[in-house]
Amino acid sequence: MNKMSWSIGSTAAAQPWGSEIIWSGLKVLHGKLLNIREGHKTSLKYHQIKDEIFFLLDGEVEFVYGRSKTLNNPDKYPFEKKRLKPGECMVIQGGCPYRIEAIKEAQVIEIGNRRSDKVIRLLDDYGRELQNRDHDWHKYIRALE
Repeated sequence: MNKMSWSIGSTAAAQPWGSEIIWSGLKVLHGKLLNIREGHKTSLKYHQIKDEIFFLLDGEVEFVYGRSKTLNNPDKYPFEKKRLKPGECMVIQGGCPYRIEAIKEAQVIEIGNRRSDKVIRLLDDYGRELQNRDHDWHKYIRALE
């Protein structure tokens, strides 16, 4: 087998919570650098099959996350919170809902497998379309406070 190396580019995209830089050079992986403004949150969302690992490069973030069973029974399988400091990681498997909030302006590296399934939004602070209204997701997030 003849292996090789190559250089790739990246794409920047504005988001209502900040911005992201996206890159991919392999069929099985992609990466993002998420820049999340202090006090802003990503959607509460999940992917059906895509797995992701998040590494906090700078700042401070809080993850709200659940298991795949949280989607059908949030009373029995409640959301949890985890605050990360630089150098710490969070792994989110496909089917598990999560949201990231920047406690302090943050840079987060996201690495995911390139199973390109569409994101399913449960809550969004910026008016973007929601796909799953089976539960009052605000109620379950507020229960963590």
